Amino acid sequence: MNNDMDSSGATVTTRLKWFEPRKGFGFVNDEQSNTDAFLHFSVLKQAGYETLRPGTTIVCTFADGPKGQQVAAIVSVDESTATNEVSSRDDNGHSSVNEDLVEAEVKFYNTSKGFGFATVASLSKDVFLPGKLIPYGQEPESGQIIRLTYREGPRGLIAVSIEVN
Repeated sequence: MNNDMDSSGATVTTRLKWFEPRKGFGFVNDEQSNTDAFLHFSVLKQAGYETLRPGTTIVCTFADGPKGQQVAAIVSVDESTATNEVSSRDDNGHSSVNEDLVEAEVKFYNTSKGFGFATVASLSKDVFLPGKLIPYGQEPESGQIIRLTYREGPRGLIAVSIEVN
């Protein structure tokens, strides 16, 4: 395993810290040298992926970017090391997922737009329901009770997992 974080083209084995598809970027970490590198969506897409889960092992090469090291190319991906959560970091890179399933009432869900909102009795804010988490053919209706886990996102609470009854 090469741990030199330079742009020499040598491969480095890293772990995905987080990747936010909506923003189009994330970060990998070389745990050996404890150095982070920027991962842009375009590099992920070139390797045939739209997103990856935190903890995924990525063998890659680095290049110097405008703000430090960045992933230049992905050589291989091992998803067996990934966690079972969608990207779930706060602004400091820490996990902020409420890991307990909670009941929520769907305020509305728009199938054509692919999103909706739900209320959780113990929360003062609504929870955003991204369409990618809704099982095909199980789109919830207003007033329906669902179960979800959530995290704080850049614009408020967002569901991380959804179970439609």
